[in-house]
Amino acid sequence: MTTALTPSPTPTPTPTATPTQTPLGTLSPPNPAVLGDSAPAGAPGNPYSESTGAGWRPVIMNRPFRSVGEMGYAFRDQPFRTISFSSANSPDGALLDLFSVNDYSDPSSMRAGVISLNSQQPWALAAVLGSTIKREDTPRSGSPGSPTPQPLTTPEANTVAASLVSLSSTAPVTNRSGVATLIASETGLGSGVPKTQRESIARALGEAGQTRTWNLLIDVIAQSGQYPPSATNFQNGFFVNGEQHYWVHVAIDRFTGQVIDKQIEVVNE
Repeated sequence: MTTALTPSPTPTPTPTATPTQTPLGTLSPPNPAVLGDSAPAGAPGNPYSESTGAGWRPVIMNRPFRSVGEMGYAFRDQPFRTISFSSANSPDGALLDLFSVNDYSDPSSMRAGVISLNSQQPWALAAVLGSTIKREDTPRSGSPGSPTPQPLTTPEANTVAASLVSLSSTAPVTNRSGVATLIASETGLGSGVPKTQRESIARALGEAGQTRTWNLLIDVIAQSGQYPPSATNFQNGFFVNGEQHYWVHVAIDRFTGQVIDKQIEVVNE
């Protein structure tokens, strides 16, 4: 049996979009073709201008990728707009979880220097952030000359690290895409600097950061000795003949609970 579908006698009309035009330099609402990503946040500018537009145009990376965070230099489907790793709930943040510039396909290989994005040790985070290139669109020196990249300074790295620790202590991130949300809220560099400079944090932590593993340090002091004949319990008169100090480093997969690495270090005091 065949059933015929009867069309609705009064189809719902399609809404007609109302065209709007934003003058050059107007902030509300911002026009993506006028507001460049490389400009200070919220500042108006015209990247099309031949005389003043150079400071508003995205950075063109004329070299290989060094970190997955450098995808933030790549264009997206809007004029003068690039992939965002510095806005809360960024739709582009998942790229940090999906891509890498290094080959980690060998499941038995170990990676050195990987740090938890939820680490509560600001000194460790500051060490990773230190010397990360903050700005590449610097003026050329000499003729023809070449740009001199500006790294994050030590005070900037320390301030950013302290801000990230404060944020992750109250709202831990669950994957590397959470870096974008951390950058949107951090106060070390702040929202007043250009996007390309704020995302130096993503360029540093996007490749070297992780949230999958718990890294634990167990401090063990093992003592050997004997109890006297008069001992009546374990706390009564134990004589220590020898002592050894160990640090046990354990990495546990947060999803499966599996111990994926263990190292025992003898501490000689």
